[in-house]
Amino acid sequence: MQLSSRETVAEGMLALAKAFFCMQMRGKGVKPLPYDPDFWVLGMLKKKERPISEIARRLGRSKSSMTSLIDKLMGEGKVRRVPDRKDRRVIRVAITPRGRLFMGEKKKEIKESVRSNLSALGEAELSRLGASLSEVNGILSQLE
Repeated sequence: MQLSSRETVAEGMLALAKAFFCMQMRGKGVKPLPYDPDFWVLGMLKKKERPISEIARRLGRSKSSMTSLIDKLMGEGKVRRVPDRKDRRVIRVAITPRGRLFMGEKKKEIKESVRSNLSALGEAELSRLGASLSEVNGILSQLE
């Protein structure tokens, strides 16, 4: 039973981190957590492909540094470049199945780290924290 509560809390905390990232993308001044930048780029591409310039802007990076990161991700097979249908000058970036696999592995790694850090909490605290995070994340999901 304790593991399922930790799982709930880990999932909730990961979603909360995503909410902070979404706020940062909207220019609210909240800085993203210090996770691997590959994770954030691929997370942005999970639902739709985006232009490199938009990814750079949302992550607060220069277009040239983002291009280097995209090139690295392409070399690893995690993303692919896609020509824009409306403007041939624009290059969009899309996540690949390998990128989705990386995201799943990274998410498991982060959740395991959170779970292990929760080992000092008892079942009652884990249940309360899990319920609170579920409520907060439910509210914050309206911001997406």
